[in-house]
Amino acid sequence: MTPRRREALRRIGTAAALAAVIATASLILRTAPTESEWQAPIEVHGRIGEEVRGRNVAVTVEDVRAARSVTASNGWVGETTGAWVVVDVTAEAVVTEIAAGLRTAELVLGEDVYSASTRPGLATVADRPLAVGIPVHGPLMFEVPRDAVPSEGTADAVVRLAATVDARTDSLLVIPVDLSRLSVADAVTTDEPVEGRR
Repeated sequence: MTPRRREALRRIGTAAALAAVIATASLILRTAPTESEWQAPIEVHGRIGEEVRGRNVAVTVEDVRAARSVTASNGWVGETTGAWVVVDVTAEAVVTEIAAGLRTAELVLGEDVYSASTRPGLATVADRPLAVGIPVHGPLMFEVPRDAVPSEGTADAVVRLAATVDARTDSLLVIPVDLSRLSVADAVTTDEPVEGRR
C-alpha cells in the first residue's frame, strides 16, 4: 500500500469516526430529558374504586359527588357562588409516617387546577397525617366555578394526589373522574373521617 493511499484511508477513517461522534452526540441531545422532564412527577394512573399506590401513599377514590353547598361533619358550612366537588377517599402511608399525608390534593379540569380546601379542618383528609397500615376514610372538597360541573369539558377531569407538597421527582397518583354527567345536589353533608380497616 502506497503512503498516499494509506493517508487517504486514514482520513476516511477519521471522517467516519467524527461522523459517528456527531451522530451519537445528536442522538443524546435529542433523547436526553429536559430539566422539566427529569424533575417531573412519576405518574401512577388508576381508576375509581381501585387502590393506587405511590412511593409513600396508597389511595382509593371511592366516590365523587357535587353540590351547591357542603356541610362538613364538624359543622363547617361551605357556601359558594360556584359548586363543591366532594371526593371520598381512603388513604394510608406506605413506607414511613414521617411527613406522610395528602400534601397534594388537586382536581384538574382542563387547564384549571383546584386544590382541596383545608377550611373544613379535621373534617377533611386534605393535609391530614397518614399512618402506615391504618387507612383513613374521608372527604376531599374542591370548590369550582358553577358552570364547571356538569359540563362537557369535565369528562377528562382528574384527581391528582401525592404525599408531598412538591411532587417533582416523587410519585403522583392520577385518577380520572368524569364530571360531565355528574348531577349537582343543592347540599351534601360529609361523613367524619375515620381511621381503620372497614
